[in-house]
Amino acid sequence: MRRTEQARRKLEENEQDRRRRLTPDERKQVFSKTDGHCHLCGGNMNQISGGELTEEREVLPHFVVDHIVPVASGGQDSINNLLAAHGLCNGCRWFYSPEEFQWILRMGVWARKQMEDATEIGHKMRGPFLVNEEEVRERRKKREQ
Repeated sequence: MRRTEQARRKLEENEQDRRRRLTPDERKQVFSKTDGHCHLCGGNMNQISGGELTEEREVLPHFVVDHIVPVASGGQDSINNLLAAHGLCNGCRWFYSPEEFQWILRMGVWARKQMEDATEIGHKMRGPFLVNEEEVRERRKKREQ
């Protein structure tokens, strides 16, 4: 079984146990650790943004609380293991370790450059990528309804 499948199963098993509501004071502590910035992308969460790439929908400081070391990888549900993040950033991270997520981001930056430069591999990636983005948007619309 692949590592990601194992982590996903562990996450599903612990789903109810790992989710706890933070008190308002705890949320302030988590938010202040990064001085109001997303710990994944560095974006300012005091500005207007819904975490979407194309449209701004929601006034912040609305943020999600992200586990630094994912629960699926053995991380604890304590203030020391929590940081503020945009919902979109956290949703893209899933249960990857910080090192894996950085690798994924670097790969994404490289892929975007290939598409912008219209290289052969960029052309091959662009179509499936745009199809996937549309599918994701449709799923989000359905969830919001």
